[in-house]
Order: sequence, then structure tokens, then C-alpha cells
Amino acid sequence: MAHTQIGPAEWPVIVRLLRAGYSMRAIAQTIGKDHSAVSRHVRTHGG
Repeated sequence: MAHTQIGPAEWPVIVRLLRAGYSMRAIAQTIGKDHSAVSRHVRTHGG
């Protein structure tokens, strides 16, 4: 997985998938990012 930051275009996707009950790992796999980047983004910015 790419160890890159989450871009603004990916924020709504993360929120939508969280509300649908996806895990951090499933979201990361869906958007092609590392699960730690997704987790860090949610912890910092909310979901």
C-alpha cells in the first residue's frame, strides 16, 4: 500500500464508508492507502 497522506477528494469516500460500517483496513484497501493513514486521518479529522 502507498504510505501517502489522504487527499481532500478521499475524505468524503472515507466518511461514506465509515457510515456504511467498513473497517479501517477495508477503507484503506478500497482507496489504495495504508490503513494507518486512514486511521490517523479519522483520528485527526473525525469521520
